Amino acid sequence: VSEFETLEEYKEDLRKKLQERDDQSAESIMKNSMIQRLVELNDIDVPAVMIDDEAQNMLNEMAQQLMYQGLSLDQYKQYLGMDDKMLLDQARPDAENRVRTRLLMRAVAAKEAIEATAEEVEQELERYAKDYAQTVDEMRKMLGSNLRYLKEDIVTRKAIDKMFEAAKFVAPKVEEPAEEAAEEKAEETAADAE
Repeated sequence: VSEFETLEEYKEDLRKKLQERDDQSAESIMKNSMIQRLVELNDIDVPAVMIDDEAQNMLNEMAQQLMYQGLSLDQYKQYLGMDDKMLLDQARPDAENRVRTRLLMRAVAAKEAIEATAEEVEQELERYAKDYAQTVDEMRKMLGSNLRYLKEDIVTRKAIDKMFEAAKFVAPKVEEPAEEAAEEKAEETAADAE
């Protein structure tokens, strides 16, 4: 009942797909961790207006996602008992982190001379067109001047990939619980006394 000849072939294909998914998930977690560490290590003064703009963008994104789920932003706010200001205030920490990350990625891309090629932009347009059941030309027209954001996304991904390739990940130190450390110290002291 499938493209496979045997159950064993099906199981092997399933194992392979699950492993690929797990690998992608692990890589995504590592990349996010790397980026967060980069943000922590680089103190950047971000103008409040940039944070406010990003918080508003996040609110707009939320409104679109809710619309796809058959809800309006007003219904969502009413359900939570919140207003626009409360939602914006709630979004500000994440907005600040996004802006810091974007600024750092731009700096990395500029330093490494990373750019989006016409071919990469075209591939991204094709992917979006497929996702939204449109032609590439319709998608290009729909994006209009926002096509630059698509290019920025590509450059950002390339910058992150370049840093990821060069990064050296170190396992976090696991500290012994205080009780175990005290017991070991007592045993060492007892052994020294003998």
